[in-house]
Amino acid sequence: MSTNPFDEHKTNLKNYDFWASIEEKEFDLTKYDEFLCKQKVINKQTCHDYLTTDIQYILEHFSENAKLLHHVKSLQKKLKNARKDESNMVFWSDIAPRLMRVNYEKPAAEAELMVAGIRKAADLIDASTSSKRKIESPMETRNKKNKKAGAPQEMEQVEYDGLYVGKNDISVGTIIKRSALQYLHESRTRKLSARERKIMTNGLSSILDLVDHSSSSQKSLFSNEDWAQITSKFESELSLELLPMSRILTSSWLIISAAVVSSNNITLGLDYIYKIYSKQNNQNKSYLKLFEHVLNLIGTYPHLLKKNGARNSDYSESDVLRIIWSPIFELLFPPNQHNLIVKTGETISIMSQEHKQVTYSDSSNVIAFKIDIRVIFKKQGKEIDVVCGEVAKNDEDNKIITDEGKLSRETKDAVDSILTLVETAAQAFSTQISGSTCLIATQQLTGNGLYVYHPAYSFSLPSCIEELESFKLTMQKLISFQRHVITIANILEKAGMKKYSLNQQFGKHDEADKDGEATSILNWRRDTFYTPPRNKEARVPLVLFGLPSSGLVSRLLKIKYSEGEEGVVYDQFGWGKKNDKWHNKVTNETHDEYPYSEE
Repeated sequence: MSTNPFDEHKTNLKNYDFWASIEEKEFDLTKYDEFLCKQKVINKQTCHDYLTTDIQYILEHFSENAKLLHHVKSLQKKLKNARKDESNMVFWSDIAPRLMRVNYEKPAAEAELMVAGIRKAADLIDASTSSKRKIESPMETRNKKNKKAGAPQEMEQVEYDGLYVGKNDISVGTIIKRSALQYLHESRTRKLSARERKIMTNGLSSILDLVDHSSSSQKSLFSNEDWAQITSKFESELSLELLPMSRILTSSWLIISAAVVSSNNITLGLDYIYKIYSKQNNQNKSYLKLFEHVLNLIGTYPHLLKKNGARNSDYSESDVLRIIWSPIFELLFPPNQHNLIVKTGETISIMSQEHKQVTYSDSSNVIAFKIDIRVIFKKQGKEIDVVCGEVAKNDEDNKIITDEGKLSRETKDAVDSILTLVETAAQAFSTQISGSTCLIATQQLTGNGLYVYHPAYSFSLPSCIEELESFKLTMQKLISFQRHVITIANILEKAGMKKYSLNQQFGKHDEADKDGEATSILNWRRDTFYTPPRNKEARVPLVLFGLPSSGLVSRLLKIKYSEGEEGVVYDQFGWGKKNDKWHNKVTNETHDEYPYSEE
């Protein structure tokens, strides 16, 4: 009979080998991390999330083993103080990267051999059926030039996100990451443009940016047809529903706006709000206060609402946030409701700060993203960002582009933080504000090593009385945004008792729950690229590429080459050899003879 108390719990522990091998008195945070890093490509956050899960499980299932619980609780304290653990910091800055390289090389090579074998077969069929030269994507053309120019070695690595478009033989995740690495390489010798830098920072953070459709965005890495295929796919999967506004609220705004427009008098609209206010429920009272705020803005600060309406020297970004937007966020997310709080004024995410300190552990002056506005889920001292926002006082191009690149990474960190509690597909929001205009976007981890940043709602606040009627749709978007965020908060509230999927409420993408892989989504996470401290060179995130999850390679090959027929390789016209006969997947016909003329 086994004396190991963990044997019966092997399948429920994230790091069974550690618990089964280490004496209780030797339990140590860095040893736990080392065991995992020797087994797989994994980042620090996921290691510590696994340890948190293991500790919770042991505390629940070994309540009668006082000695074990004593040592586990001691380890739990070490985990809470991980950011002060010097030996753990040294491990992640020095030893872990070397273990990652060892872990990556063999499995990745084996997977690539499998892929190469199938591709070789496909290439042979293509060669025998068509003399047409394969059309290269912009990224493929660039990669050939890169090899001649001495591009970094990481350019040969691949990602296993499973998203292929057009005739590309490498995935979308691989394309954006290799391009980012190339731009990082080029940044050593020349200054990148704002848009080139955004391609670099997004790619190095594993983010596919579908918010920016400009010709010099990540769109430039793909053909127009491939980009259209990508955007169409995620439009159907990630678009958010515009939720209805109540009849009372709709009719109230119609009356208010009609009264103001007909009289050309803001005061008349305010008077109506005050007359009906006391008869409303608490929620509608908040919405009426929002109506009041908009009317007061038009009456008092019309120059802030109009594009180029105020001189740059007269107002700062802080003024735009303080006067226009902070009251709106406070009314949408009032204190002491749903465990949500609003923070403004360039505050810093604790998680982002810790992660950047790991990346630049040899620097004493490390400061993570300073975020203009955040909506935070806060409970029992733990803070998780749900919304991140950046504010600009106008739409000056370079500032907006820089904010976009920063905001997409802030939101990615929020997704990673949410996944700590909710081990299924998670979603976070961003708000990019330029004067009176706001773009709300979402971000999700949609595949192994691929985050998708996707637009949700955009609107402008009315700048004059004549535009008041249009605020009805804007209000509907604000209410939809509010309800989606509250849903996330409610799910996080319940996450301690049960694992909930955010996709029960948002979007349709739930790849993590397919094929029984829900528990592996933490391994899908990748590290974020952070701007280096002064006088430090930018560093590639420790975990930029991953490894294929169980069964992924074979599934990808089936999707890419056989369209569901295992072992059958079809050419561009749909012909493939199946059971010694020639089958066409387009017409579903089967022929005994080779369908093409012999040449």
